[in-house]
Amino acid sequence: MSETTTASPMSEPVVTQADRVAAARWAKANSRHQQAANIKRGSCDTAPIVQAFARHRTAETEALRAEVARLREALAMAVAEMARASGRLEVIAGCNEDRRIAAALMGSCDFARAALGDER
Repeated sequence: MSETTTASPMSEPVVTQADRVAAARWAKANSRHQQAANIKRGSCDTAPIVQAFARHRTAETEALRAEVARLREALAMAVAEMARASGRLEVIAGCNEDRRIAAALMGSCDFARAALGDER
């Protein structure tokens, strides 16, 4: 089954096949076998149960993205402080954020590039 999505009206989230599968499992577990089959086919994307799974996924994804952004910022600040404290700030200044983190943890930007497979 392909990973299709359907756009719904503005107040409704986009429904993915994963949302349909989860809603269909719920319907089947509640002895709603015909509804489960219809949900899986994508013919019930506006049904409350399908929308509930889509809203849950959307909210969780947004929360995770926000947490990842917060942690990356905290790590970048810690790496910059480590670099300042160790005198390596000039070594990592020209690297992108991921490589600065790796470089500070590994010792130098050149070493980090080699470890990450980037032979510049």
